[in-house]
Amino acid sequence: MRIALVSAFFLIFCSPILAAAEAEFPSEFRGFWVGDQATCDALKKASPADLHDGQRWLKIAATDILGTTQGRLLRELPAPRAPVKRTFEFQIADDMGLIAQLSFVDRGLSETVTGGHARR
Repeated sequence: MRIALVSAFFLIFCSPILAAAEAEFPSEFRGFWVGDQATCDALKKASPADLHDGQRWLKIAATDILGTTQGRLLRELPAPRAPVKRTFEFQIADDMGLIAQLSFVDRGLSETVTGGHARR
């Protein structure tokens, strides 16, 4: 009986944690994303460390977001409207731990801060 209770506890409370750990950005969305052509040209010639203020860029890996905004993927969300292909929720890696969304449209990316997260 104890084994059944422990198993039920594990399934109920740990399943969302395990599901979140498996979330990854699809390969077609991984790579560099930039705010304008000048930033793209600069990245072709130099490293991100050589960019100037105001040049926004992201590098999306399997579970991490690096660049002007840095964070860690939490989960994929349903796309809210027609031009949006996919939407992902992530936690920004700063002192406030804000929650944000990345929405991928036909030829671009939209970043929206949606809420906060209490640090533990």
